[in-house]
Amino acid sequence: MTSGNRGHFYLVCYDIQMAETTALYLHGLGREDLRANEQKILERNLRRGIKYVPAYIDWRSKESFQDLLGRITKQASDLVANMSEQDRLIIEGSSAGGSLAFNTAKRLKDSRVLAISHSGRLTVGHFSHRDWRNLEHCAHLGTDRASQSFYDSVVYCETVTAPQLTEEDKMQMLITKPWADEVVPVSTMTLEGIRTVTVPMIGHSFGIGVGMLRLPSLLVSKQ
Repeated sequence: MTSGNRGHFYLVCYDIQMAETTALYLHGLGREDLRANEQKILERNLRRGIKYVPAYIDWRSKESFQDLLGRITKQASDLVANMSEQDRLIIEGSSAGGSLAFNTAKRLKDSRVLAISHSGRLTVGHFSHRDWRNLEHCAHLGTDRASQSFYDSVVYCETVTAPQLTEEDKMQMLITKPWADEVVPVSTMTLEGIRTVTVPMIGHSFGIGVGMLRLPSLLVSKQ
């Protein structure tokens, strides 16, 4: 393993055919089950060497963020415990799952664990209360669609996880984002020092999909 240049992804130095790669997939808001398109992409990536494990999350439930983070961290830790030194676990989060993926990876502190955010909100951003891009609005707080755990995950990512990231941590992380997004402000999708790949797509779902589809090629990229 070599560190390469700042912002490069450690796993690019591995041949995913030589070791087993598992993706713990953290989906976004609005449901407990995977959407059909997510399922198809994960199955396609499975044929390309990336085994996936779903993490069942009900973002609208009363489960607190700390309980959610603890549960997902344990699931990831259990997967790591059964891996060889050559195997890798990718914590792959889309949309609301992006910040949770980074928060979880930082907790594990294991060089075999990598984190990826596809069109995920990683920072709160500076928006007025009435702006649709305001985090409270995007988390639907005050409505029957409220997700306090999503809100808290973003705040935790920005205020706790991000400031504690080392250069080595950042090398174990990757972000994909679209040209433009109608759900998550693109300006909130990045963190300084983490490799970011912009996919040629406009739209939230399309951006996530293309990012997920490109995952196998990104992992073996020699950039």
